[in-house]
Amino acid sequence: MSKISFLKLVSSSTGLFIILFLILHVSGNLKYFGGPDSLDNYALFLRIFGKEILGEYTFLNLFRIVLVIAFILHIWSTYLLTRYNAKASPQYESSLAYKSTTFSSKYMFVLGILALSFLVFHILHFTLGIIHPDGFEYLKVYNNVTISFKNTIYFLIYFIGVTVVSLHVSHGIWSAFQSLGFNYLFVKHARNFAKLFAMFLWIGFLSVPIFVYFFK
Repeated sequence: MSKISFLKLVSSSTGLFIILFLILHVSGNLKYFGGPDSLDNYALFLRIFGKEILGEYTFLNLFRIVLVIAFILHIWSTYLLTRYNAKASPQYESSLAYKSTTFSSKYMFVLGILALSFLVFHILHFTLGIIHPDGFEYLKVYNNVTISFKNTIYFLIYFIGVTVVSLHVSHGIWSAFQSLGFNYLFVKHARNFAKLFAMFLWIGFLSVPIFVYFFK
């Protein structure tokens, strides 16, 4: 297998894995609308899954490690593919350059930094419980979600953070296909899919904060 083929395989497989994770994450978040038992039992299930064989939290922590590795490999492989295609197919790159003048494409690097910062905040907030508003109780997921999103500062942080992630994903999906050298028609359709998927993420992830802040 050539180097470029290997990079394509890594980029596509890790990208698919991350997309599936985001879909599962949205699905899990929406259990909030089922009430405290629905969300808290789901969180408990994630903690004890595989407990009999691996022990409590082991599977969850292993999955987190795999996810981090997937993010690192995806960024690394996509970056190298972009550089390779820029050198090998400058004409192809220039033919699509005028299509890359959206807000998210212009500020892709800044959005990436903001998305990473939001991810760190999210981990410190809900995962580790280090940063949290008053009334936060470790492992009391439904309570913590309600307390957090009734707080204006936390609501705004998540509103901005999810918006940034959605914009980053919107450009990232279709630009990955572009850098992999797919033809213009395929990239055009991929861009439409990227917009729809980003909108799905934006609505899915923000539905709970908006509901809690304005209607809970």
